[in-house]
Amino acid sequence: MQLTKGTFLLLTLCLSCGGSWAKPRLDLIQDIWEGLGDATHDILDGLAEATKDGGELTADLLEHTLANTLDIAIQIASAVSDELTANLKELADSLTSNIAALEDVLSAETDRIKKNALKNGLSALELLSKNLEKLQKELAAIDKRFDDTIEDQISQALTELQTWGEQQLQRVDEATAGAGVPRANKLINNVINRYEKDLNRTLNELILVQTLFKSDVNDAIEDYTEYARFLIDQMNNCAEQSSNRCKDNVALLSSKVRTSTSRLNQLVRSGNQLVAAGVKATKNFENLEPRLERDQAKCESDLDRIIKLNPTTTTAATTISTTAEPEETTAEPEKSTDGSTAEPEETTADQDGTTTAN
Repeated sequence: MQLTKGTFLLLTLCLSCGGSWAKPRLDLIQDIWEGLGDATHDILDGLAEATKDGGELTADLLEHTLANTLDIAIQIASAVSDELTANLKELADSLTSNIAALEDVLSAETDRIKKNALKNGLSALELLSKNLEKLQKELAAIDKRFDDTIEDQISQALTELQTWGEQQLQRVDEATAGAGVPRANKLINNVINRYEKDLNRTLNELILVQTLFKSDVNDAIEDYTEYARFLIDQMNNCAEQSSNRCKDNVALLSSKVRTSTSRLNQLVRSGNQLVAAGVKATKNFENLEPRLERDQAKCESDLDRIIKLNPTTTTAATTISTTAEPEETTAEPEKSTDGSTAEPEETTADQDGTTTAN
């Protein structure tokens, strides 16, 4: 079975819960859980109750227990995006204030080894700050381009399908003098409506893919928030440590912070790949186009039958005219050498059976 965005995210929510399915373990999901309300809790409790003893998670069960869950899924997707935005801002603000404070620590340090260590640490933090600033701009661009790409792809797909439908309807109209139009219109609309539903499922999956991408970025930001905090604490404690210990600890933590360049760049590349793929980034789209081609082919075959069952006068006349009738020929009389027309010779039979020319 195929999982829509709402179903998938709700299942993700369920999987993050404890053995009793009572409430989630993750902090992010915890906040969402508290805000979803009793109605959502009842949905998940019903799903948990139905499967707690090893019951099969069937499509019918999901259809029954996870009805009207799209709003919940949108809340989860929105929460991931908001969490990422907040974490980016918090880390950027923390780096700005701490870099300024550590510059004062560096200025006050007189030990050469420690001073070099502090310079190394400050360089790493400044690099992370620049990487974050770049990432924020890249993410904003990715979001906009992603939305524009999807809008263009969906608009083009629907326009092409609408054009096909109009052409098929015109074909039936002309061939049946309008008699087959109502039935043809229904068949064509069935194809279009099914494709639109498939597109909706694709859009749901696209939002999920985008949400998972942002979740990956958020994980990276949380990691570098921790690395930066450890490095800042270590730099502030250098005054109480030996020169070599300060140098080694700062060098180790600085190297972790510096990996932000490659990791964040890789995430940006992943985001750009999503933009380039658009609807093709989804599993649902892999089956969408072949299914549409099959539906169109069957519809066109059904329209051909409608045309055969509703021939117009013009169509019938055209059919008759293609059958050649035998041509009537009249022999012309022979002309004599003097130009006069030779009459056909009349013959009579005598009584004795001889033939005499008159």
